Amino acid sequence: MDGYRTRLPIWLPGQNYWLIGLLAAALLASGCATRVEGPEDIPPDRSAPLPPRVKLKPTERPYSISGVRYVPMLSAEGYREKGVASWYGPGFHGRDTANGEDYDQDELTAAHTTLPLPTMVRVTDLNTGKSVDVRVNDRGPFVKNRLIDLSRGAARALGFFTQGTAMVEVVALGPGEPQTQLARAKRKVKSTPEVGKEDAPKLFVQIGAFQSENNARRLAKTLEERIPVRVTRAEVSDQTFYRVQLGPLASVEMADGLVESLAGRGLGEGRIVVE
Repeated sequence: MDGYRTRLPIWLPGQNYWLIGLLAAALLASGCATRVEGPEDIPPDRSAPLPPRVKLKPTERPYSISGVRYVPMLSAEGYREKGVASWYGPGFHGRDTANGEDYDQDELTAAHTTLPLPTMVRVTDLNTGKSVDVRVNDRGPFVKNRLIDLSRGAARALGFFTQGTAMVEVVALGPGEPQTQLARAKRKVKSTPEVGKEDAPKLFVQIGAFQSENNARRLAKTLEERIPVRVTRAEVSDQTFYRVQLGPLASVEMADGLVESLAGRGLGEGRIVVE
């Protein structure tokens, strides 16, 4: 892995309050160090250029929710991403999904902000190795730092229904099948051996992305005596970024609390990263 990691333990929820205070002081002392230099550090746009006079289907058109603009992908080929999964059910059961189907909270389906509708994806719980194939037929989740919203049935199949969230990997399998009994019957939960400690996923909150490695390491140096921190290198749209990330953290709940506390103190919007 590029960059470096300080040799500090995973942070537990009880440490959250004093961690936030130390982080705030360190970031303020470093002088607005969370500002991103250059283009925004976001995944590349997967939507392909359109030929002239092509009319987009309703599910392919860009849309905005709460001031955030989303551009649906025209193809899911090669899509693979890690992040935090949540689930939705009561309150939506029986209502129309984004592609006009009836939402059944007990079917193996999912919502995604930009994948083509419908798309079949394999969702793997990175803590257990268990995976399930689901059909993406809805839009969401519209909550920051969530990658995919599974149906209640899919969350139960993966085993995180009670927990509420899970660290997952989502891989596109191809276009979604028609909504038929035969298609639903093909979907099965796949069990794999338990994930070993060395393969367990790691959770971080990213607080800055810089084109200057010196600036990234200057911020990390300010924090490293008090907070677990690392600097990693990433290529985004043919540009190099140096990302400053806090962690590893003990839980999604702690990462959410850290992101919320940073925003509340005017220290920027942290981004949850799953590895």
